[in-house]
Amino acid sequence: MKVQELRQLLSGVDRTLLEKAFVESYKQFSKAKKEKVDLLIQEILEGKEVKKTDKNAVLDFDAFEQEVLDFIANAKAQNYLAPNRIIPKNQRSKWRFLVKNYIKALEKIQLEDPNYDRAVILLEAIYKLMCHGCNYYIFSSDDPFRSIGWQQPDLYQLLVKKY
Repeated sequence: MKVQELRQLLSGVDRTLLEKAFVESYKQFSKAKKEKVDLLIQEILEGKEVKKTDKNAVLDFDAFEQEVLDFIANAKAQNYLAPNRIIPKNQRSKWRFLVKNYIKALEKIQLEDPNYDRAVILLEAIYKLMCHGCNYYIFSSDDPFRSIGWQQPDLYQLLVKKY
């Protein structure tokens, strides 16, 4: 639902129903999201101007790098293929979206960025992992490149361009 549609839906609703809907929605957030949302709610209730989040916000590269390295380690251990206690069952099929987002984030990093070299190394590691996935089952797909929506030559070209 878009924001405008939500506003129209909420415009004629009773306050008690609105509170109930808000509380039930709030319960669906993870603990980390709740902490971020708590600050936003407090600012709104205090009458402060709400800051819009920037979609191009600065990436915490150290945390991002660790996330990518953890993903690669889990993929090599076949944790996205076989049942295990590390990757929940409902998250195993979502590996392709993780990889797409990793590539998209790494693609945006410019040459002037101080983390550029590390970004290229991560992109290379992802490329090698996808190549490895073409020969060995590490995902539930026999063609990881097709699963992530990239052709192998195109991803290789991106990698070469970054070098």
